[in-house]
Amino acid sequence: MEEQSRYRNRKGVLSQNVLAVVDFDMKFQYVLSSWEGSASDSRVLRNAVWERSQNRLKSPNGKYYIVDAGYANTKGFLAPYRGARYHLREWSQTQAPQNARELYNLRHSKLRNVVERTFVVLKKRFPILTTPPPYFIKKQGWIVLSCCILHNFIRKWNWQDSYFEEHMEEEIEDSHGLNDIDSDSNSDEEDIGRGPTDADKQYMCNLRDEIAQQMWNARAIR
Repeated sequence: MEEQSRYRNRKGVLSQNVLAVVDFDMKFQYVLSSWEGSASDSRVLRNAVWERSQNRLKSPNGKYYIVDAGYANTKGFLAPYRGARYHLREWSQTQAPQNARELYNLRHSKLRNVVERTFVVLKKRFPILTTPPPYFIKKQGWIVLSCCILHNFIRKWNWQDSYFEEHMEEEIEDSHGLNDIDSDSNSDEEDIGRGPTDADKQYMCNLRDEIAQQMWNARAIR
């Protein structure tokens, strides 16, 4: 029962927290499964990047991953601004971005939407992922990995797949928006020695500000 409680997310539903990297072709590049549903996103990312001796997540040199607000804005991981509009449903032709941060968040959201679309396709094709299966957690983790591998195989060899065609260009509302982040998403950072340094965070915050300002300036010129 104690272990079962750890696998209940903040809504009380039995689940596992899965960290995945998706490319713009809707294929999985990295998957880390089997984490407890109660584990925060930042805790899982910390393990994937800084704590694991095998199967570590590494960002390509000179590049970075686009991540949602559940993760720290640190070197290699570019997060949105908090306190500025982000959800796609908050934008329309009559609600244009009012400043650099809002414009950055809008474009960040559009780019990261491929993650939402990829998971929609994955769950539609493999309904076993939508409910807790009657297996030990280790086997449940293997099921997730197996489904992601099959997803990639289908994406590579069957370009006319109906699931992919249906969601190729569609913008799907993100399920991890700024208002949905766990209140304790960064609460475990001080308890773990390894992780992003203050210098790494400051570097990425400066880079984010630079990107946002360049976007805003380019938009103003037009």
